[in-house]
Amino acid sequence: MTKIFLKTFAALFLLFASPAAAQEVTLDDFAWLAGQWVEERDDGTIIEINWAPPIGQMMVGTWQMLRGETLLAYENLRIMKTVDGFHYRLDQYQSTNNFSTPMTTQVRLVTIEPGRAVFEGRVPGEQAEVIFTIEVTEADELFGWAVLKGGRVGARIVSYKAARVGE
Repeated sequence: MTKIFLKTFAALFLLFASPAAAQEVTLDDFAWLAGQWVEERDDGTIIEINWAPPIGQMMVGTWQMLRGETLLAYENLRIMKTVDGFHYRLDQYQSTNNFSTPMTTQVRLVTIEPGRAVFEGRVPGEQAEVIFTIEVTEADELFGWAVLKGGRVGARIVSYKAARVGE
């Protein structure tokens, strides 16, 4: 009787300790992200984010930062399933290097719930750990932030809060 109880307890512990195992994540679980989002900052900087709906094996998007008519930076974005789960990949291009060489960061999904996804990984070149969170608030704003720790950056938080355009 004790062995049956212990085996049952161990199975339940493993089931609830690993949310990915308890629920199979699909690309459709990211559909809340699709749309066009814009943030207008007080300094005249505009951030535009566009996410296409999930299609096939990947969701694709773009992120760009402008000041007036000047493009400061842009990113090609992807959420894709790989053999070890879902990943968020950012290829960032900046005007400081003539948009010639991207800095690529790929982070792995650690948790997802309706309207919120959290990814973790390393930032190449910076040797920093990053926790990247994307969330849609009840006010239908897209809120994204990255917490970077270690490496050359020490500690830094980068964020945006964009309103949905259209719909």
